[in-house]
Amino acid sequence: MKNTIIAVILLFSIGSCNHKKSDATITHSKKPSSAVALKQTTNETKSKDVFLCKINGRDWSYTKASGLVDLNRQRRAREARFTFTKQLDKGKEYIALTYDLGSMALIAADFQIKVPNNSVGILNAYYVLSPEMSDKYPQASLSGTVTLDGDVAEGSAKVVDLPIRWEANLLANPADAKISVTDLNFKNVGYSDLEKDMKLLLND
Repeated sequence: MKNTIIAVILLFSIGSCNHKKSDATITHSKKPSSAVALKQTTNETKSKDVFLCKINGRDWSYTKASGLVDLNRQRRAREARFTFTKQLDKGKEYIALTYDLGSMALIAADFQIKVPNNSVGILNAYYVLSPEMSDKYPQASLSGTVTLDGDVAEGSAKVVDLPIRWEANLLANPADAKISVTDLNFKNVGYSDLEKDMKLLLND
């Protein structure tokens, strides 16, 4: 009987030690690196129904904005891309603007917006213009500039007569076959610079 009691006490003690060790492991979690923390705090700006521009004369607002600076290896040039997302009850829309950081000028833009289709439904309409597509859409034009100040950006953009990329035959309103974007201005939009973040990560 005495041996049995001693065995039970030993088993209880071992179990208590293991439990304490597990608690200590959970408590001493590793803190995120400064590079990761920087990226989390600077690359995204969340808002609610912030006016951004007019698309074919209609107001368009966004609920989230984010930016990314990186090297375009094909062009061998640094670019800044800013994406403005509008969250809807069903799905989302977005506007993405790409600026060359040598000239600080807008060089590409793409849009996904929802428009009525000809079967009493909704079509995800996609419009895009980049330097490689200028010959395909000679009537379309874009202009704008960006300024980077610390970890935030300020910019503008204008797009004229940009044709829909696909499924123009499904549109309920022929006017949606092309879009023009005016009054587009943004400021205090956070962004991440991948090159700088990588340096911080390596030096951490």
